[in-house]
Amino acid sequence: MGVEIKLWQLKNDKPEALKSSPVDLESRLEEWIVNDPSVLGEELLIIAQQGRLQGAGRFDLLGVDANGQIVIIELKRNLKRRDAIAQALDYASWLNTQTPDYIKTLADQFLKKPIEQVFAERFQEDFQGFDPQSHRIVVVGTGLDAGAERAFTYLAQKYPIKYITFRCAKVEGIEILARAAESTVDSEETTRRSVRSQHVLALAAKRNVVALLQPFRDLAASDVQYVTEQPSMTYGGSFRYWRRNADGDSKMVFGINVSGGRENAPDGQLDIWLSKKTLAQVLDVSDAKAAKLLQSIDPKSTTRGDVYVRVRDAKHAASLASKIRGWFESYTGFYAEAAGAH
Repeated sequence: MGVEIKLWQLKNDKPEALKSSPVDLESRLEEWIVNDPSVLGEELLIIAQQGRLQGAGRFDLLGVDANGQIVIIELKRNLKRRDAIAQALDYASWLNTQTPDYIKTLADQFLKKPIEQVFAERFQEDFQGFDPQSHRIVVVGTGLDAGAERAFTYLAQKYPIKYITFRCAKVEGIEILARAAESTVDSEETTRRSVRSQHVLALAAKRNVVALLQPFRDLAASDVQYVTEQPSMTYGGSFRYWRRNADGDSKMVFGINVSGGRENAPDGQLDIWLSKKTLAQVLDVSDAKAAKLLQSIDPKSTTRGDVYVRVRDAKHAASLASKIRGWFESYTGFYAEAAGAH
């Protein structure tokens, strides 16, 4: 049975209900995720679909995130049955026994290109290779009862797993897909991120770039609802900064290589890269406009429209962070809305 989505149109400050009818969600959700994995609320690259596993059935989707971590995506018509969790864990146990070369073979076959090429195009980062033992699970469905939710909540304290539920309906002739519920980030993953953050910050202190890094950390801390900081071990230690676009999906806009390993930055200086594609998405401007904005910050180099900036001192860092914040404020108004809500 479909679940109705209720929407109202406001006329003269009075809500008027729009007529809606249910849409068959289960048979189409997988292809929607393949076509645009960001519907799951994060930037992913799908690397395999409907793969047959010896002795473990057939998985739905495998993806990889911007950190290179493998994501098992399991679709269930109804998450009310707790065996949905058991099956997802069965797939995870299979993945845990595989080799990096085997996962790369699956990815290259599905993508019809080397994973290194597609990953670099998607995330503007070099691919560091697969680690099948480092993975997480996303279970997707259309309904969740108290028993299944309780099981997910308990398991998430021990293992990187979460659930997402969706609703779909046709309203005024337009099909609408909505994320209805999502579990919180698991505590173990939060701990891992904290450890990685401490490692990257220790590198910053060792390389004497703490003062250069701080304006960008302040940018993320000023409104965590719209800008988030994520530590990464890419190139020896980096921070990546994600921002929500108008649809509420997170996009990785820029990154800071704290270790200096990416472009051999000398101690006391930082290399920052900014993505033209995702900047255009979060600001809701054309690629040409995003490219013009990026050229205004005196890039050290440009690759496929993305730019790299060598930050030389604290004054330069403060100026660049202020300019990025100005773009967010001028083109989206998110900060102004958030300030008005506080």
